Amino acid sequence: MIRRHLLAALLAPVVLGLAACATPQAPGSALAAVPAASGRLSLTVDDVQGGPPQNLITGFRLTGSASAGTLTLDGALGTTALFIRWAPGSARLVRGDGVRDYASLDDLTREALGESLPLAALFDWLQGRPSPLGPWQAEAGQASPPRVFSQLGWRVDASQFAAQRLLQASRAAGNSPGGATPGVQMRIKLDAAP
Repeated sequence: MIRRHLLAALLAPVVLGLAACATPQAPGSALAAVPAASGRLSLTVDDVQGGPPQNLITGFRLTGSASAGTLTLDGALGTTALFIRWAPGSARLVRGDGVRDYASLDDLTREALGESLPLAALFDWLQGRPSPLGPWQAEAGQASPPRVFSQLGWRVDASQFAAQRLLQASRAAGNSPGGATPGVQMRIKLDAAP
């Protein structure tokens, strides 16, 4: 099946937002108002049937923590295309076509973006270090702390983080009980200190 969820999830709310001249508003939150991280996110999801990959480049803001946080993805003309909020046992997606609740952050990102993304681990990865959310393994020949490591099925490259505030992470294509899983490449360039 060709994965078109990614672009459709972001473009549909933008079109709806422009048509209505309104931006989906993020619900009130007890989370800190200062972003933990913000910048540009580039995401490429390969097509498991050999078609062209799906690409997304957008601004983002990440706040809170691994256990309770928010992620905002920008749309056209300064609108909010997607707003994601999570807390223990719940995750909520707000976009131009409404609000939807999910049992987990994995379920939400899989539905909204076409593939599960390690949002909770990003809080540590964007500090240039492995997350305490799971075991990790450094690539050979590195000093401590590692700058290139594998965790949660992803290869994380933070070697350019200190100098350029750039993080790259990739997940190889593979097979799962539900079928083939596409390769995913994620590139994050921060423009604000986490």
